[in-house]
Amino acid sequence: TICTRQMTQKNGGAACQLVAYAFMTVARASHIAIQNAGGCRTDIQSGKFTVDDAYNMLPFSNTLVTLALTGAQVKALLEDALDSALSPSGSGSYPYASGLRFAVDASQAKGSRISRVEVNARLLGQWAAINNTASYSVATNDYIAAGKDGYFTFSNGTGLVNTFIEYAEGLVQYSRTVKTLVEPPVSEFSTQAYTNSSGYVFSTWPDPTTTKKTTIEANGAFSVRAAAVPLILALPCFGL
Repeated sequence: TICTRQMTQKNGGAACQLVAYAFMTVARASHIAIQNAGGCRTDIQSGKFTVDDAYNMLPFSNTLVTLALTGAQVKALLEDALDSALSPSGSGSYPYASGLRFAVDASQAKGSRISRVEVNARLLGQWAAINNTASYSVATNDYIAAGKDGYFTFSNGTGLVNTFIEYAEGLVQYSRTVKTLVEPPVSEFSTQAYTNSSGYVFSTWPDPTTTKKTTIEANGAFSVRAAAVPLILALPCFGL
């Protein structure tokens, strides 16, 4: 890893955040995307970012799927994933999302750790509180869509559609389409506030701002011409 723990303690890492955005973009039927942190394995470095780098970052044989969850199920899913991440085994289930943001207080009991959940479908409108009874199309990988890695509530989703796009190929497709990869602004990060299990407050909900951008310019390969994009690989990066 090339990014320090301090770079990811407040809101998580930008690399897995960018992956979630890429998945939402590629899965055109989705309103939001959710990706487990453990599915992203490397940082994005300055220099060349190639197809091989994308497959090293996302090395598993997972495909992108979409399925429908209610707002209440989305909340339950986030609580399940966080609980799994906080377990003694410390799995890589911490949730990253695009079009979805929330505050985390890991010092609370399960069911009360995730709050202020907001949705902005495909990041095309305004942020608003999630509607418990509304249905949302969620893009994710087929591994956690099967209820694995603590994402139990996905098993209650409906209308699952497999795109048969390998999740690394999804990142490649997105990169080739946009040509320039930009670090998402903090206002679009899924984790907007974070308190660890000991009650230490790493961040409070920030005002929406435009953050420093990292440019990856495609010319055959994808050339990174700025600072590295941080990635949270494991929960210790959040100081748990």
